[in-house]
Amino acid sequence: MLIGSSKKVGLGAMNADEGPEDPEGSMTAASRLVRVIQRARGSLRRYLLPGCMLCLAGCATTTPPVTFDLDPSIPVAQAKKSHGELAVYTPTATLPLESRRIVVRTGAGTIAYLRGAQWAENLPDLVQQRLIDGFAQANVLRAVGRPGLVANRSLHADIQHFEVNVAQKQALVEIYVRLVNGSGRVIADKTFSATATAANDHPPGIGAAISHAFAQVVHEIVIWTAPRV
Repeated sequence: MLIGSSKKVGLGAMNADEGPEDPEGSMTAASRLVRVIQRARGSLRRYLLPGCMLCLAGCATTTPPVTFDLDPSIPVAQAKKSHGELAVYTPTATLPLESRRIVVRTGAGTIAYLRGAQWAENLPDLVQQRLIDGFAQANVLRAVGRPGLVANRSLHADIQHFEVNVAQKQALVEIYVRLVNGSGRVIADKTFSATATAANDHPPGIGAAISHAFAQVVHEIVIWTAPRV
């Protein structure tokens, strides 16, 4: 049961005693609303567009960093062949090395990043792939690959140094490796290191020196590991 007035209430409903709405007043209110919206749009154009143009201009002037890869042409190791399989895990590294940025040593206990240069991948991932490439090119194992490969041995590495001393213009690569059997027991471990002189202190010279030192380390790791797999 409805209680109250029986008058219909709805959009556009009107009492008999009420006169028609004032069209002139309604139009005036609508015109005012349109003018407010137009003014707001003008203000947005004045304040937002210059900001957008500034952002794009800033982005356009940013020079992308030069990207370096570790030399994939690892020297073929003269190692004894093995019939085993090896899974190479992603190396661990300290925070400064766990990125794509190239580390330079600027003094005793101080390091910095080489401006305008980077590695092709996150350094631990890049080192893992180049270690796999080194074993594959040497052709000394039945199989080598990433974790997931059915393997009787696994190689775990820790990147301890991967840098250039800018004062001495000398690259240093040092990697500690552990060879683990199928039961998870470490059966052998060793630290490998190599140095190389940089032609200059510019990104190409620094990148080439680190790559050369790394190739020597990979060569030694392959020779040491293969007979133990």
